[in-house]
Amino acid sequence: MFKQLLSIMMLLFCLTGTMVVLAQKTEGIVRTAPISVCLNKTTMLIFPTGIKDADRGSGDIIIKTARKTTNVLKVKAARENFDPTNLSVLTDDGSLYSINVLFQDNPGTLAYRFGSDSPIAAAIHFEEGINDVVLDSLASEVASARRLTHHPRAKAYRMRMNLRGIYFRDGLLFFAFDIANRSDIPFDIYFTRFYVRDRGRSKRTSQMEKEVQPRLVFFVNDSTIAKHQPNIMVAVFDKFTIADNKYFSAELYEQNGDRQLECHIKGRHLLSARPFRPDLMENKNFH
Repeated sequence: MFKQLLSIMMLLFCLTGTMVVLAQKTEGIVRTAPISVCLNKTTMLIFPTGIKDADRGSGDIIIKTARKTTNVLKVKAARENFDPTNLSVLTDDGSLYSINVLFQDNPGTLAYRFGSDSPIAAAIHFEEGINDVVLDSLASEVASARRLTHHPRAKAYRMRMNLRGIYFRDGLLFFAFDIANRSDIPFDIYFTRFYVRDRGRSKRTSQMEKEVQPRLVFFVNDSTIAKHQPNIMVAVFDKFTIADNKYFSAELYEQNGDRQLECHIKGRHLLSARPFRPDLMENKNFH
């Protein structure tokens, strides 16, 4: 009798397109039932408290926070029929949700609630600031925005790196770069560095430089640039400007190799930063 009642309840949840996820919590780790995602529909995950961090098991799924919320995560497939992967979500109450993610052509459930018996609408929390997950989501939107420029650019070792746009929002600067590789050897990015340096110094004069720490460095396709498979990097900084006698340098270093790329950005490029607005974005993954 109990099993029949449970089956009826699960069927009712699926018919309405929403589902309360049954979970077990052990020492802060919450293991949930699997969720299903597809290419042409968005799956919504609603957590009882704000999302502090989120990590994908693979690039086969796309995640981003719902706009103006702190506890709602959007999930979508990046390709069809991917192997099962996972999603880890850390929330403000110290809980770590471990979620298995499966591909399904037409999921019956498109919204999942975690750890709450209240209605879905009442469980949504709206943001007061930009946390790490929101920042990652904004960087993803910048990466999919239409290109504003091809310059400045850098070429070396059959590699190319060029600025595609600079955006400004809430005291932050978002730098988007195209990176391409024409060699048969993949370029695995070991680390990135960013500097403000003096221009026009003679060799006899020591060059003044200041390293600038990014709030976030985001890559669309992880951190490997293979032949004919370009990547996009978005670097996010607290806002700054530079004088005419200085430049901002974005640098990529190769793992297990000597290849290095440096893209130099002048002060006038910084001042051409565009406001970060939805009408300027061409987000190809979420609408």
